[in-house]
Amino acid sequence: MRVRNAGLVAAGLCMVATIVSTHAASALGTLPDGRTLTPIGFTIPVEGFASSEAMSPDGAWIAVLSQDGGAVDVLSVGEDARLVERLSIPWASGMTWTADGLYVTRGYTGIVARYAYSAELSKDSPVFTKRPDVHVGGLVNGIADDPASHRFVVARTAAMEVDTIDDRSDDVIRRSPTTGQPFSVGISGSTIVATMYDSAHIDVWPSGATSPIRVSTGPHPTELLVAGGKAYVANADGHDVAVVDIASHSVERRYDLRVASNPYAGQTPSGMAISADGRYALSCSDDHTLRLWELPPEVK
Repeated sequence: MRVRNAGLVAAGLCMVATIVSTHAASALGTLPDGRTLTPIGFTIPVEGFASSEAMSPDGAWIAVLSQDGGAVDVLSVGEDARLVERLSIPWASGMTWTADGLYVTRGYTGIVARYAYSAELSKDSPVFTKRPDVHVGGLVNGIADDPASHRFVVARTAAMEVDTIDDRSDDVIRRSPTTGQPFSVGISGSTIVATMYDSAHIDVWPSGATSPIRVSTGPHPTELLVAGGKAYVANADGHDVAVVDIASHSVERRYDLRVASNPYAGQTPSGMAISADGRYALSCSDDHTLRLWELPPEVK
């Protein structure tokens, strides 16, 4: 799967510790909660509460944000998958990894930690160069980067605004007041999208807009994935993923991910990913399950 920015508190999928092997299709493995998985996989221990992931631009590494451990663990990709690097980042809450580097928000510290990444020098392990932190202030959660403009946006949850920051000068280019508590953010072209954690909608800012357009999605929208002009919104209390057409600001379809007609609390979709060929989407939930579904042909 190609993991796109997700900041559960950000981005990506909620756990990478269990990796499925294709060499043991008849074998059966046991998950930590007692349920079984086939084909059997192998486990790579990471720090506690692994809440989101981000893949390096060259597809060589996966970063796993662990909130309880205050760390970002980096794993190699492929048959020799293993833990190769651990960055100590106290209060880590959100993460994105693009051509400009690995950026991590640090919760109530109000700080964005930045690490430049060199694919050319990264052979046995990723090579990072620590850049100066950016002090945004307040409670920071979701983060998304636009390499084309070298700007990134940050969700300031408690302040109820989304800030756009110039990555070169570290200046705040724009402060965008929100209609709720922003949690995850995404960029589609020149449009900014943010989930409103305490509401049933998302905010959308088309290019140059000073006020957001509200798009009703479902109760308690948290995770956000932006791909192909669409915003995939995980409604944590609605047991579904709403697909928003960003250009028309409308919900064009919903994917019901509940596993029962009257689901128990906790069956909440969170991190999401889309396969490299654009055919399938994957979402994980707080009930320790993964949902896989096929996307329409136009989603690429």
